[in-house]
Amino acid sequence: MFKRRFGHAFLATVVAIASLTGAPRAQETGLTGADKAADIVQARQLLMDAAEEHIMFIDAVSAGKDLALSDMKSRAYQLNILLLAFPHLFPPQTTPAAGDRDGAFQTNATDAVWKDFPAFYQAAQDFAAVALDASQAKDIGAFRVYGAQLRAGCDSCHQAYMTPVEQPK
Repeated sequence: MFKRRFGHAFLATVVAIASLTGAPRAQETGLTGADKAADIVQARQLLMDAAEEHIMFIDAVSAGKDLALSDMKSRAYQLNILLLAFPHLFPPQTTPAAGDRDGAFQTNATDAVWKDFPAFYQAAQDFAAVALDASQAKDIGAFRVYGAQLRAGCDSCHQAYMTPVEQPK
């Protein structure tokens, strides 16, 4: 009986002390979007750089270059993963207006992302599905068809949701 009472009393004391100290509380912890908006913008830019690395090879195969199908399928699968993660990097704290107001970051994303986020989200899901299909292509001919669909998807998404970036001359 004494052990049981002592155990409960000890546990209650630990909880009470923790609540009085600087131990973090749920309502005090930050949301990455609120606390680190610039980091999120950078993360999505890095993710797009990685996606571009894969799509460059996929484009080359779609244009007729002979590269190993197994390598291309692996790149398509990686692209699928990146595209599934991508829309989760657009919290409302990372809009162009937020970046302009705070001066903390610049984004190439347009307001269209947030004006109709469900459409943006669905587009990423749809292109991820094409990438997954490409990763399971039975032959290079089928892969090339999926590769062309992926390029069209990238171009349409960039046209709808991205401010054009001037290339250095």
